[in-house]
Amino acid sequence: MERFLKLGERHLKVISREIYGVEQPCRAYLLRPFTDISDSNAIYLIDGEYVLYLSPQVFPQSVQIEASAIKLMQQSLEACGHVLPTLSAEGVLDGRSFMVVPRMHPLNSKRVWKRIDSFRIRGAVLAWLRDLASLAAPRSQDTVPSFSSRLTALAETPGLSVDIASAARSGLAMLGSGALTVHHIPMHGDLWFGNLLRRDDGSLCVIDWGGSQLRGYGIYDLIRLGESLQIPSRIMRRELAIHETALGGGQASQIHLLAALGHYAANLGQFPRERFVAMAGGVWRLFSSLH
Repeated sequence: MERFLKLGERHLKVISREIYGVEQPCRAYLLRPFTDISDSNAIYLIDGEYVLYLSPQVFPQSVQIEASAIKLMQQSLEACGHVLPTLSAEGVLDGRSFMVVPRMHPLNSKRVWKRIDSFRIRGAVLAWLRDLASLAAPRSQDTVPSFSSRLTALAETPGLSVDIASAARSGLAMLGSGALTVHHIPMHGDLWFGNLLRRDDGSLCVIDWGGSQLRGYGIYDLIRLGESLQIPSRIMRRELAIHETALGGGQASQIHLLAALGHYAANLGQFPRERFVAMAGGVWRLFSSLH
């Protein structure tokens, strides 16, 4: 696979025109090349002030998909949209979609500083997730079928632990009997340490919205975040209780989590099933330990 696209003068003219409105000299520095995952974009630093995301040749629309998701969320998340990155520019280079956002600051990944940065930012992320959980969509005719299809996909995933598959089947029975009322809520889908950044003013920004769902499933983002930031159990129990109240109780929150896992089970793409099974097991164990 091509590891990077060397940005020539022609490319830089397009980028500068989209950012500044006129063609002018600009500098590009490769921060991350394409990886072996088809939808893993290359990242460049432009003029020390902007970050360019560029789709790989094998998946030329991946950045366009993310830009569209960001714009949809900006229109839909109301006050919760403050964590979204600002799109400074977007376009196409040699058939590959790109977008540009202002440069932000990643959290420190070195062991000691990672723990400090995780502690500093977790309050802002948890507060945002609480607000997000309150944005339940009105129930529609396809709400139960949507949840049911995700639970079915999860229950039928080969290699899944018996307790997860059993919980998915129990959830299907409860939905079928009308014993629970469920609502979709917005879901980021990959809320972990690496996708949390700070703006120049110190405020939180969440990136990587390509897999987000406006009609998503609760609890998964919270559990994924808790696992990634190693949030203490006492805090996670408090946050989980708040989310369960917003979602309609413990059984509803469990079905939300299982439906989120089922969503990924049904959309693995090139993601290895064995890695998904391991991830699902870890998420389920953490969720179970908090009850």
